[in-house]
Amino acid sequence: MSLKHSGVTNTPTKPADKRAKNVKIDIVTTDVDGTLMSSDQRLTDRTVRAIELAHGAGVQVILATGKAPGPWLQKVLHRLPGKTPKIYQQGLLMYDEDDNEIYRGDLDKQLCRDIVAFAEKYNVTLSGYSIDRVLCIKTNEQTDRLIFYGEPTPETMGPWGPVIDTLPIQKFLLMDSLERIDEIRPLVEKEFGERVHLTVAIKGMLEILPHGASKGAGVARMLKNIGASADGLMALGDGENDVQMFELAALGVAMGNAVPELLAVADECVSSNDDEGVAEAMERFILQPRGIQC
Repeated sequence: MSLKHSGVTNTPTKPADKRAKNVKIDIVTTDVDGTLMSSDQRLTDRTVRAIELAHGAGVQVILATGKAPGPWLQKVLHRLPGKTPKIYQQGLLMYDEDDNEIYRGDLDKQLCRDIVAFAEKYNVTLSGYSIDRVLCIKTNEQTDRLIFYGEPTPETMGPWGPVIDTLPIQKFLLMDSLERIDEIRPLVEKEFGERVHLTVAIKGMLEILPHGASKGAGVARMLKNIGASADGLMALGDGENDVQMFELAALGVAMGNAVPELLAVADECVSSNDDEGVAEAMERFILQPRGIQC
């Protein structure tokens, strides 16, 4: 059953005594781009093997991404063991291990109209996420950037008005050069204030989410759904959008390519996504403490 966004607050920071290096990990939430996948969008054999061994030891792996369900899933799900709960769109779209929708958080329609007006005023490319679709007035070199990451192919929809009236929008992306997005972000903050939550997963793409939404809030909701706590949770990531997830987790492990904002809240740092950082994290913090040979 789809649920409208109900003002879930940002996940609170974990207390200092939860930052324990010797915690027994029984759940892993992993980001996808820049973390699980290499820069050329590969899932390596070593990473798959580490996940398989962890799964065999009873560890649940949950995907937690800003992406929508799309072609990228074909590269990932068939190589992962067991059934995988999935957190999409920074926690705004969630499915259980049997692919039943357990949560959907939509932007308010008036807020959608205001965001469209802002994008038009500042002449910045705008893409909207509607479950498993990416929508735009017309495609261009900015919207086409999403194709590389295996997102749903952006669709030319024409004027936003009828789209907003008829389709649910979970989040928007403002897309431009890194420098332009850095200039735009303070203007968005000033214009919308606490009506929205802003984050960045990929440089040059500013994500506009409902107020209170975050990947961390999504993980908290997923843990409640499966009847688990964050006491044995290891979170893996590289981006600003992973900060709240790290604040929730007992152990937050940043990839070597992580942004400074995430490194500031990480408990540990491993190799980059191109040097199989996820596999390293699984080996160091799950397999080796259990005496499992990699």
